[in-house]
Amino acid sequence: MTSRLFILAALAFAACTQQTTNSPNGFVGANDMVLVDLLDGGALVGEGTVGVNRFLFVTSTNTNELRVLDLRVPTPNGITRSALKGPNPLETLSIPVLDRPTALSLDTRYVDGVRRKGSLLYVTSQGGSEVSIVGVELSELREVRRVPMPAPVTAVANLMPDAVTSRLWVATFDGTNSAILELTIPGAANELRKRTTAALVSSLTPKLQIRGASIIAMRAMPGLAGRTLAGRPFCADPAKPCLAISTRGAAGAEGSTSLVDLTTLETAPLQFPGPVRLLSTSDGRLEGTGADEGALAPPPGAIVYGVLDEEACGSFRCGGVAAVDTRGEAGLDGFGVLRADGLPTQPLRWNDGLVRGLSFLAGGRVRLATATDGGIGAFPVLGLMTMSNGDIIFFDALTMSLLDQDTTAASLGAGRFSGSNDAWLEGPTISSGTAQSAQLLATVKDGAFRAQTLTVTWQGELTPAQGLTMPAGVSTSFTAASIASRLAVGDLITFAGQGCTTASVTAVTGATVQFAPTASCAVTSVRIRAGPSAPYVISGSVDGFLGRAASGSEFRSTTAPFVRIPGVDPSSPGLVIPFGTAADTQPPATGVSWSFELVSGLAPLVLVIDPGLFTVGTTCPAQLQLPGATVFEPVQGRVFIAYPSANVVSEFDPLKVIRGGIGPNEGVSCYR
Repeated sequence: MTSRLFILAALAFAACTQQTTNSPNGFVGANDMVLVDLLDGGALVGEGTVGVNRFLFVTSTNTNELRVLDLRVPTPNGITRSALKGPNPLETLSIPVLDRPTALSLDTRYVDGVRRKGSLLYVTSQGGSEVSIVGVELSELREVRRVPMPAPVTAVANLMPDAVTSRLWVATFDGTNSAILELTIPGAANELRKRTTAALVSSLTPKLQIRGASIIAMRAMPGLAGRTLAGRPFCADPAKPCLAISTRGAAGAEGSTSLVDLTTLETAPLQFPGPVRLLSTSDGRLEGTGADEGALAPPPGAIVYGVLDEEACGSFRCGGVAAVDTRGEAGLDGFGVLRADGLPTQPLRWNDGLVRGLSFLAGGRVRLATATDGGIGAFPVLGLMTMSNGDIIFFDALTMSLLDQDTTAASLGAGRFSGSNDAWLEGPTISSGTAQSAQLLATVKDGAFRAQTLTVTWQGELTPAQGLTMPAGVSTSFTAASIASRLAVGDLITFAGQGCTTASVTAVTGATVQFAPTASCAVTSVRIRAGPSAPYVISGSVDGFLGRAASGSEFRSTTAPFVRIPGVDPSSPGLVIPFGTAADTQPPATGVSWSFELVSGLAPLVLVIDPGLFTVGTTCPAQLQLPGATVFEPVQGRVFIAYPSANVVSEFDPLKVIRGGIGPNEGVSCYR
């Protein structure tokens, strides 16, 4: 160990641009991280006698530098790490880069579907107008060049054309238009150092320009044999690059994603269900993991994953992770969403969190309560996403399904009627029971809903609890854009305002609601209840308004399932409630309701690091919130997650995890 430290010190002294700090690891703003392990040709970074040589490069945004977690130093328990040391081996190495680094991208190329990593790391800053290029070999570990750009950088992507050449694409936005610039440079730091900054700037080559939109995300990937667009080969040469790009319009709520053939500049739409703010793909295979399932993974770039932008609707409900399959033939409308079991997959989400980090591992393995093979589930492509509410979620990336730990089916508990009579008044139809404990004939499908209380209300409220605020001068119509789609002719309107009477809806055209009689008062707000055409309002305590139903009809939910369960047809209704006609002849009081508990049958593998499981004095802080970037370390089988708000990088063993809180028993360690 002593000789190793002296070697590291000598190498670090040779890099005069390196700095040190006396903090343990120095992650002050761990917004992104990247694993540096296999260089081109499969050679490990450096050599040593303590196992594989791997480094985790982490941004330290607030100190304008990168820090390096040395993964080569296992202790007897096999998990404790240390920061790479600086010129003084008692201090932590830092690599100064551009101001406020927030994103990292490591040189990559593919050989027969296997990823080969290069020796250059690209560093960018949100809103910055330059790119830092860092050498990641043990003899470098410093910034090699800093390249200014003509406008703020919004995204970068890279793909090496061969073992000795690096190629980088940089998206910029000048406030009106976007441009993609291409930069081809030597793939080795010592050769790149021979190029002046001015020479690099002059080598920037414009490839694309997009007017009136910004590029939010980019991902470079090799061509795929057999891929066609409208009958013609498209991005079909594995030796040539393609570029997936996601754009955003000036208003921020609209955007599109396309695949660009950089040889012909032909584009094909990628049919994500909404605007995308982050793009990713999986490796075809990853050697040395000990898992065979990766051999079944699709080629690199075959499936493009996108994190949907919640800004499109202002809610997590239009967010999540979606997948588009770019294999095979496509028409002029582009490539459609990934299909599983012959059916289209849907965006993957859970609870109310926003996706912050996304990672994939070919041949990934994780502990599963439902697995029959020793409790370990293995997947051709294992996905992992981190959420703003603290959740860490594993999923099957080829079926886009959560890893459900509950083998029981979704069901509905006993129903309760709020009316004063002793008998169940047949709104929702039951098979047996009383007003306080009735068994419904309704059915619910696995994955359709989260656990919650479902309520059916006679002449239920269709407006928010506080009503809809009205502008001055309302007399015969008003605008109700947020709820117009749930209204019908005959719905009952109550006006708030001195001297106001009631009215009913006479027409709904788009977002405009017309009513009669004319309001002859100063209306301040309105509340609307369901009228005779469909008097039953169905809602959930978690999901809110679900729909309406008429007497003698069958309510069939139209919302997409909350999560996809393999083998369950997502195109058929997730909830079916038959209704009787008793209320037509003996109508209950307005607002009377029937309620019943929905048991979701869902227990996905969702984790959260719980500091309460650690002893006093632990390296994990009392609060771990907002997990961000995540990285799989495949050889040692570890997962690393950054917590920028806590200046922490955490680690755990996916083969030991349990659903819910995890701690030391699951191999959790924290570095800060």
